[in-house]
Amino acid sequence: MASRDGTGEDVRASLTQETTQKHEEAEMAGDDQQHYPRATAPPPGQPRHRSGAAGLLRQPVFLAVLAAAAVGLLVGTALGVFGGTDGANTSGVPPTGGPTVAPSETSSAEPPSPTATVTVPAEDGSPTAVTEPTVLPVYYVGRDPQPGDRRYLYREFRRVQTEGGSDPAAAAVQAMLTLPPLDPDYLSVWPAGATVTGLTRSGDTAVITFSDEVARHRADPDTAAIAAQHLVYTVTAADRSVHSVRLVIDGQESTTLFGQPIGAQPLTRAAEAEVVAPVWIIDPYEGAQVGRSFAVYGTANVFEATVSYLVRDGTTVVDQGTVQASSGTGLRGEWTVRLTLPAGRYVIEAFESSAENGEPLFVDSKTVTIG
Repeated sequence: MASRDGTGEDVRASLTQETTQKHEEAEMAGDDQQHYPRATAPPPGQPRHRSGAAGLLRQPVFLAVLAAAAVGLLVGTALGVFGGTDGANTSGVPPTGGPTVAPSETSSAEPPSPTATVTVPAEDGSPTAVTEPTVLPVYYVGRDPQPGDRRYLYREFRRVQTEGGSDPAAAAVQAMLTLPPLDPDYLSVWPAGATVTGLTRSGDTAVITFSDEVARHRADPDTAAIAAQHLVYTVTAADRSVHSVRLVIDGQESTTLFGQPIGAQPLTRAAEAEVVAPVWIIDPYEGAQVGRSFAVYGTANVFEATVSYLVRDGTTVVDQGTVQASSGTGLRGEWTVRLTLPAGRYVIEAFESSAENGEPLFVDSKTVTIG
């Protein structure tokens, strides 16, 4: 997201890269738990109405589908018995038991340099070393409250090398705590100086010990709640084997954060629709340099799947319109719009237009340079 003044002064050498090419469903070493198909326009024609069960049973197409389903069941059973797919989930149905996720947590392209360095606790018995740079997803919080005075999560990809240990979850949390977001419209709501002093695992739960700054910090209930999800989303994105998090604060497991109750441990991801910002621009990333013709890709969970966008050159709007996401009104879908612009620096904004007065809601924006 870029500053709304359009100057682009805060654009820095980006360490982040959101994905536009394949939008893989793989995340780190595991599959995403939720599928986001490429954006498509709604099919043409009038909606068809059901004719009742009796009429449906007389339809040849229905009978053919029923027969195919029976054959599929038999084949599926045989594969299950004889091990044809080694237990892989090839059905397209998200597996259960893992965290719900926002779109793919794996960047398909490397963010540009420079590399940030974070210090993480060394694993027991392991020598202190500097790791090779790796790209990690890190969640931040939108700087400005959205309608309803709510705060939402956004994500950046960061190129990080670690000193000390090499645990990706610890590295991602340390990056969340110590690296300022590249986008000036994002922030960390965790206190300055906070660090991870230990991270262990118990099954699929990460147990994270924090420095004293976290124990001393105080905030309002809403900030504490979004801080907890800020943490959980980052940990479970960086290490897909982790499904929940326990906090150790002031030497003991805690059900409070910043002096506020946050629920029983272990903590898990809240529903994506409750905490992830309704509109994201994923690509191009903040500060990207692009060609004259380029695609803007994002995801959204907005009313009737209608995403509005505009492009500004300073204060002048040079392009605007709407695009249909692949789903909406409770389901997150993908959207893409192609732009062709002359050389210059632009701010691209994507948002939901208020049904009441047309005002932009849930704005995400990126500054890009052409030529």
